[in-house]
Amino acid sequence: MNLEEQKYTIERALGERMMHHAITLMRGWATEVNLALYDARLQSMTENYDYIFSYYLSDNDTDRDELLNRLVGNAYRLADEIYADLRLNRGLSPELKEFDPNDPRSVCRYFGHCVHLQTDDLDWLRSNFESGENSVNTLMGIASMVENLQECFNEEAVSCLIDGIGAQNVVIGEQALATTILLLAQYDTRIDYFPELQEQFLSQIGDGEHAFEVLRALVNSTGSKLKDLVKNSRVFIDDLPDEIKALLNLNDDMSLDEQLNHIAGHIPDADSTQTVEQVLVLPDTWVFDAIVGEDEERQRIIEESYLKAGHMDLMWERLDDAEDILINRIRANKAKAADYLNLGHCCFIRGDRMMAHEYYKEAHKMYGSNTEFFRFFRPDRSMLVEKGVPLEQVYLMEDNLLS
Repeated sequence: MNLEEQKYTIERALGERMMHHAITLMRGWATEVNLALYDARLQSMTENYDYIFSYYLSDNDTDRDELLNRLVGNAYRLADEIYADLRLNRGLSPELKEFDPNDPRSVCRYFGHCVHLQTDDLDWLRSNFESGENSVNTLMGIASMVENLQECFNEEAVSCLIDGIGAQNVVIGEQALATTILLLAQYDTRIDYFPELQEQFLSQIGDGEHAFEVLRALVNSTGSKLKDLVKNSRVFIDDLPDEIKALLNLNDDMSLDEQLNHIAGHIPDADSTQTVEQVLVLPDTWVFDAIVGEDEERQRIIEESYLKAGHMDLMWERLDDAEDILINRIRANKAKAADYLNLGHCCFIRGDRMMAHEYYKEAHKMYGSNTEFFRFFRPDRSMLVEKGVPLEQVYLMEDNLLS
């Protein structure tokens, strides 16, 4: 089992409170980094878990669950510490001690790669949240922390990001909010064991209205391309601060396309894909429930936002509404390949195979290849069957589209 698989296994095992399984893997990590302190803490954790389990066998006291949850939270924290040291030990992360707060490149490198972010450095961000100073470097620091925290969870750093939601600078606040939403979604398995973070987030978002708009923007962003945003006057490169232009190697002699290519070069495809994946799993997470809740209007709006971004996932129970929305998008010349694909699904489920075939063919043409079309079609196969389309008909449709 490689390091990523071990990390995932520990995350899932602790989420299911399978402490012995997680601790066994953590012991292997602790042995590699050769820190006796970890061995002692792991031994103490094992003894506490065994005590709580024996308590569970003999008593129905509800306090036991609270004790166990607290122990699991501490196990997560210990796993994070060891994992960070392991990355340093293997040379997977650089050993960084400080940064230059006046140099955006130094800020990006530190907050983007340091696996032992220091309290004083996080306090530098917090002070800028309150004062509104160093706004560009603060924004770069927050943006850089995303990939770092996706790799190495850091409770204090996530808490700092949540503080950033209330920043004096609105752009920084929105960046912090969007980042926090995606991180809480990624770490949904563990969030129940960090109630302080949950309470802090709920306190920051208040009635959740602004958080809902940012959530919608995240969903919409998965269906947008940078060039389209610029052409539609939703992003203005000329308005970027000079510091960010310098960081992205932009200059006034470049054409718009050249500037766009430079910007896109700082957004790796893997990161974009990961953001889409995180947005797709959002509806099954605590943070989504915290923002959308039981509010029927928010539920309706977000379901339709997912559909307009090309994701059918939340509209399977509202197929008539989905079909109306998609037809209107086609009539307004706003349809993308995913819209034709999803409209084909709607027709297929209600039994109109001829129209389903026509819409699927149009989607296939827009996707440009069998590989690309079936990358989006096949994940929906199970839902088509669940909604009543015989599996043999799905196969027949696929066979025809392949040819």
